[in-house]
Amino acid sequence: LQWTSNGCDQGSLCATLEFCTDGSSIYGYRKPGDTHSCGSKPGPLIRMEPGQKYKLTLRNTASDPSLKTNIHTHGLHIPGDGDADDITRSVEGGSCLDYTYDIPADHPGGTNWYHPHKHEFTEEQTGGG
Repeated sequence: LQWTSNGCDQGSLCATLEFCTDGSSIYGYRKPGDTHSCGSKPGPLIRMEPGQKYKLTLRNTASDPSLKTNIHTHGLHIPGDGDADDITRSVEGGSCLDYTYDIPADHPGGTNWYHPHKHEFTEEQTGGG
C-alpha cells in the first residue's frame, strides 16, 4: 500500500484499500487499480511507522449495498473505538469508510495482520480471501 500526504490533514499520511468480491464466495482486499483477481492471498502489505498518524480509506467495491465489511487489526496499540479499530463500524457495498490509526511513538515493531470483522460475515469474508 502506498501512503501519501496529498489530500490529507497536516501531519497525516493517507491511502485507500479496496474490499472486493468476485460475486460468489471469493472476497479480498486489493490496492486501487490492481488487476489481479479478487481474493489473492495475502492482501496488500501495509507498513506503518511509530509516531505517525495514518488515514486509511476502505472502499467497498461490491455492487450489492447489503454486502457490508470493515477492517480489524491485530497487534496495533490503537483504540478499539471511534474511527480506529471499532469492529461495530462497517461500510456498505459501493461506499467508503475512513479509519484513523495514530501509532504511538513507542509502538514496538512487529508483523501484525488485518482482516474483515463484520459480525455475521467474519468467517465467510476472512475465509474467502
